Amino acid sequence: MKQLITKNRYSLLLLVLLLMAQPNYGKDVFQKANEAYKNANYQLAIDSYESILKAKKHSAELYFNLGNCYFKINKIGPAIYHYEKALMLEPAFKDAKINLTLANQKKIDAIKEKPPVGVTAFFRKFTGIFHYDTWAIWSIVNLLLAVGCFAGFYMVHDSFKKRLFFTGIFLGGVLMLVSLFAGFFEKNNIESQTFAIIYPEEISVKNEPLNQSAEAFKLHEGTKVSILETDNTWSKIYINDDLEGWVLNKDLKFL
Repeated sequence: MKQLITKNRYSLLLLVLLLMAQPNYGKDVFQKANEAYKNANYQLAIDSYESILKAKKHSAELYFNLGNCYFKINKIGPAIYHYEKALMLEPAFKDAKINLTLANQKKIDAIKEKPPVGVTAFFRKFTGIFHYDTWAIWSIVNLLLAVGCFAGFYMVHDSFKKRLFFTGIFLGGVLMLVSLFAGFFEKNNIESQTFAIIYPEEISVKNEPLNQSAEAFKLHEGTKVSILETDNTWSKIYINDDLEGWVLNKDLKFL
């Protein structure tokens, strides 16, 4: 038994040393890509950033940098796609919003999204400040605030301090509920809609999901569309009340 424990101890130590010796692949490649971008070697930067995505690592900054690379080589579709991805992860990303606006100005299709109106517009504007994961973190923070104030309320004897802690309990509880509501609303809003970006320079939108179907209209790279339904080959897209039709999935980059 003693030999077995010693062997396991050495195995665990070896595992820890191996993990410590592993290079920080994502960080090293990210820095390499940033250097390539600074040197105007945009394709190398794209290849490096994309390798990080293939390793199942992503962030708003990574998508933003990829968008910048594609914008520099005038690939508007991929640029818009990656700016949109950055904003999905970090809705308040100011630079991504600015660059997305610049990229949209280079599109051929001047189609404006219809903004929501009424109460829905208010809620979407408010909940869209953060990603739903961030709202979940705020919910935990506010819960801890309420719990801390609850503990303080019973620990102090001064009436003024008790009132302060009671106010903290109330505010923490209210803010926690608001954060939870905002998180669920934002999550439902994201999951209830599917969007995609047109990637080729020009595509033909069909009236039916058939290659021989008549053309309804054309779209160009960078246009953002809503997905109404999809199968293995075709997707029914929607832009506004007058524009909908069928597009091959290979021409779309789903957000």
